[in-house]
Amino acid sequence: MSAAATDTQALPVVTYILTAYNHARFAEQALASAFAQDYPGRIEFIMVDDGSKDDTAAIMRRCAGLRPDREIVDLSDGINRGLVANINQAIRRSSGEIIFTQSCDDVSHPNRISAFVRHYLAHPQIKACYGGVRKIDENGVPADGAYVVENPSISLAGRETMPIGNGANESLRRSMIQELGYLEEMKCVAEDCQISLLGHVSGGIGYLPEITMDYRIHGANWSAAGEEASRRPFNYSWWEYSAKSCFDNARAMDALLRRPAVERRCDPVVMRHLARYVGANLRKQTVNFHAFFPQRGDRFYSLLFTSGLGPGKIALNLSVRLFQAKGLRFLLWAKRGLRR
Repeated sequence: MSAAATDTQALPVVTYILTAYNHARFAEQALASAFAQDYPGRIEFIMVDDGSKDDTAAIMRRCAGLRPDREIVDLSDGINRGLVANINQAIRRSSGEIIFTQSCDDVSHPNRISAFVRHYLAHPQIKACYGGVRKIDENGVPADGAYVVENPSISLAGRETMPIGNGANESLRRSMIQELGYLEEMKCVAEDCQISLLGHVSGGIGYLPEITMDYRIHGANWSAAGEEASRRPFNYSWWEYSAKSCFDNARAMDALLRRPAVERRCDPVVMRHLARYVGANLRKQTVNFHAFFPQRGDRFYSLLFTSGLGPGKIALNLSVRLFQAKGLRFLLWAKRGLRR
């Protein structure tokens, strides 16, 4: 921190949420990096293990016990609720003005909080902030340099997409949650889309390109599965999982946008853009989801005429599903859908 911010009582209280699921191999290093933050103000650490099947919860308790100098709360109770539900639970139990999250397979740089707090103090209008991320492999070796994402602070004007920050290095103000409500759970596997949307609605998003987090790519996380899928286009189980997860995230964002508090707060131009983007994304993910998970009463023509997509796009999308799923489930679904 700068010399002007050396009075620790004047610095905002920070809540640092540490989430984990089957991270026994990486949890000790992740927790050590979090507890080593150089921020001179008060930091409230909240740990939540999501019902891991390995020794993650025990390792987290042991690491916390070694740091009596840190303010640490452990909310782990052995129940598998999902990432977004755990983040909501931790926020409800927290008191910090600025909230950080970190997965217990990633490694934070010691200046992470300090760098973000400086940015928040210099830009009081922003309600969320993302930072630079470097990819590392499961052994901690840097892989392919920085993890490049679109700058989420870019204006929405004239865009077809909504810039989304990387959830590995995210933060938000408590006031954003107080004003607009907690995240939608819906069994979502990720929270970064929702935090980005609420940030765009509530006053803007900050972005620090400085790398303050190492994002670990390993065999048990979403990004590793995505990279594996790109190497194996017939990896059906991944595409099925992706369809379900993206559908849940799209539903959550749609639910956020329908909240009265969001409608009241959002600038009309921003609202139109977000409604167009979220609506198109939801329609796309609905088609993907139904191609993999036929629902009772589904009809092929209902997707054609109620999805809002053109017939050409529908045909192309379903052809991709046919290729990815090797056709079997798609054909069974189509046969069922055409029955009277």
